[in-house]
Amino acid sequence: MVGTELLLGDIVDTNGKFIAGELARLGINLFYQTVVGDNRLRLLDAVKRAAGRSDLVIFSGGLGPTADDITRETVSEALGLELEEDRATVERLKAFFAGKNMTHNNLRQAMVPRGAEILTNDRGTAPGLHITKDSKHFFLLPGPPIELEPMMTERVRPILEKLTDRTFVSRSLKLYGIGESSAEDRLRDLMEESDPTLAPYAKTGEVLLRITSSGKDRAECEAKNGLMQKKVTDRVGEYVYSASGETLEEALVKRFTRRGLKIATAESLTGGLISQRITSVPGASAILEMSAVTYCDRAKHELLGVKEATLKEHTAVSEETAAEMARGVAALSGCDVGVSATGYAGPTGEHVGLVYVGAFYRGETRVVRLDTHRNGCEREYIRQLAANAAIGLALRITGLFGYENQ
Repeated sequence: MVGTELLLGDIVDTNGKFIAGELARLGINLFYQTVVGDNRLRLLDAVKRAAGRSDLVIFSGGLGPTADDITRETVSEALGLELEEDRATVERLKAFFAGKNMTHNNLRQAMVPRGAEILTNDRGTAPGLHITKDSKHFFLLPGPPIELEPMMTERVRPILEKLTDRTFVSRSLKLYGIGESSAEDRLRDLMEESDPTLAPYAKTGEVLLRITSSGKDRAECEAKNGLMQKKVTDRVGEYVYSASGETLEEALVKRFTRRGLKIATAESLTGGLISQRITSVPGASAILEMSAVTYCDRAKHELLGVKEATLKEHTAVSEETAAEMARGVAALSGCDVGVSATGYAGPTGEHVGLVYVGAFYRGETRVVRLDTHRNGCEREYIRQLAANAAIGLALRITGLFGYENQ
């Protein structure tokens, strides 16, 4: 990845993640990722190192018209290739700028290494390039993700598919309610298998298990993955809520919509985060009726009907208050399900991280306690954990949590 802005932290490198995922799906092992600034000598060194240790090198960024866009020239220098003007690219640039003022520096984008294959850029001016030298393959792609991603899938992927005789296929299982260490303890022997592989990844209050297999074709890989998935779900199935990559909120919207269930939220420390997570999913209007952000005790009492005696005896952050908040918002909205969250998000205070999340459904009330203060969690992380817990509890109390409900 080329660009001083990446080293300065001005932008986040999403290209590296995207390229890695595409290579994994093709069964191509990725061993190195390097970020280098817009400096000729350092980039030259990076190109030579990459060419010396890899058969495939992919660059992103530095193909534009300005002086700091030096990838094209530097890679050509490292590989001993002369640059020459490509007339088709010149004409394409002129057509792109028809009716506009095309500055002369834009023609730099038409200078390509001799013998390079040009990868048409349908969403920008800088073409991508495919260079073959000494049986090694070099791909130069534009930096903007809106240009790189389609070029990777539409131009680069077909070329790479012809270069490999193996296919890698991955699927992900998402778990909630179990920690990474506990999941690993239950699945350790499966994680030692080599094909398929099983790898855990910790998310915010969740665990992602990625199953990856290799084979001559996709059908063979899918069969292997299915057998591994069965082994996993036999052991930790009660925690698996998705085998299709959906988030907790996506699972909630889809499954509540299918069942015709309505939900309302009563939020204190989350300040509307639970409903925001739900409404980030298209179609959320089919299930979410209302959200009440009740930070102070008076709002909890007057809007949600939390008893003054409960607030006085047990405080606003308690199992009892969370239960009454969930019941109260369900009654106020007329919804099937009410969920609540109350706690201390910090950053100061004696009980930072203590959270109670409640859910009400068909006369049943459940409350879970989160003791995140023991782990020294930060404010936003605590709020996200609380939102996860509320959504997860809504799925569990309605019997819609398991991956079999997909």
